[in-house]
Amino acid sequence: MLLHNSTKGSQAMQMLHSLGANATGFDKALSFRFYKCFIRPIFEYGLSLLTPTNLDFKQLEKAQDNACRLIMRGHKTSSTQVIKHMNNKANMSDRMVVLCAKNLVRANQLPSDALLTLFINQLLTTKDCHIKKLQQRNPIWQQLVAPL
Repeated sequence: MLLHNSTKGSQAMQMLHSLGANATGFDKALSFRFYKCFIRPIFEYGLSLLTPTNLDFKQLEKAQDNACRLIMRGHKTSSTQVIKHMNNKANMSDRMVVLCAKNLVRANQLPSDALLTLFINQLLTTKDCHIKKLQQRNPIWQQLVAPL
């Protein structure tokens, strides 16, 4: 699924690049806003529910780097660390942690009669629950557990 996401996002970025999200077209800040609104969600689709490997993260990170290079007209081997830092773009592994924490908080704040709440209560009683694994692996969720 993550391979499909990176391929689809790269194709969408190529189209956005041809429309003007490049060094000679739109303003760079606007191009990065387009990236943030349209391309990055394609890369991140389903990321908060998975437990990807380091190879998967490298693949997504490479796709994000290529998108940044297209916007800045960088060489295919140029570094993107400064570009991502200047435009406040996080690594995909950091984004996964944030997205997972957001989803866990949203699920925890649902009303007690919501369907997802009923399912979660039933699932948490089972031994091998994926939600428990997501909660245990997420450092943001671990910090929020006490106030919730």
